[in-house]
Amino acid sequence: MDVSRAMLDSSPMAHRVLGAFEYLPFREGVFDAAVSGFAMRDALDLSAALGEVRRVLKSRGRFAFCDLGKPASTAKAVLIAAYLRTVPNIIGLATAGRAGLRYGSLFDTYLLVLNNSELAAALSARFKDVSLHETQLGGSIVAKCVRA
Repeated sequence: MDVSRAMLDSSPMAHRVLGAFEYLPFREGVFDAAVSGFAMRDALDLSAALGEVRRVLKSRGRFAFCDLGKPASTAKAVLIAAYLRTVPNIIGLATAGRAGLRYGSLFDTYLLVLNNSELAAALSARFKDVSLHETQLGGSIVAKCVRA
């Protein structure tokens, strides 16, 4: 599933669904599990998105995702911000020329995401057995949740 028709058209998968996290086009309680890779941060309404994921999971269904993290520690958050402000631009420029500068948009996304403690609280409000694992000083996260 993706919100972008262009992304779906480029996918080799046989079953493709156009949709957004906030309005999942599936019946209630139909999935044993749901996974997301580096996409939850793009939800326009995280609360609605988490509610929709919970809605489509069966009882005891599992939800896991990895994404950009933002540490609750101000010092760590500033280090991650400095990294995201510079390194993706440098790597992008070196590997793809001026077009690679678009990778700098990760910094803009970082400014908008909840910090990891706030995210854990948002997950705990909708799921049980929430686990939020931080890596890279908290700049990357892996979340695992179970629907009650």
